[in-house]
Amino acid sequence: ELILSASALLGFYDWFYTFFTEFLDDPAEGIRSLTDMAANSPEEVRAIVELVENDPRGFARRAVSYLRTHPIRIGRTDVARCLADALSNRQVGQLERFRFLVAATLIYHSRVHSVPE
Repeated sequence: ELILSASALLGFYDWFYTFFTEFLDDPAEGIRSLTDMAANSPEEVRAIVELVENDPRGFARRAVSYLRTHPIRIGRTDVARCLADALSNRQVGQLERFRFLVAATLIYHSRVHSVPE
């Protein structure tokens, strides 16, 4: 599965696996679990995650805006830009599993970077 492979490249496969398999079994329940996990994320991330299921265009628009201003570095690559570019493509932005991955990415990386060093 490409989505699981992407989560490994993004550095959170172990954390993501349970959410994604739940989502595959029951999309509504998977999204509820992801939304619950977003409760400790910044308000901007929570607002984006709430759009993942019912407003694909709104989700894509808000997520692209967020990703363009919040880099996610994996090595020397800003993967946030790659995700934003992919979401900007309407066909990709309509893919529910991809939106789920992006929502999880926002949650995971906003929480990782909100921890004091």
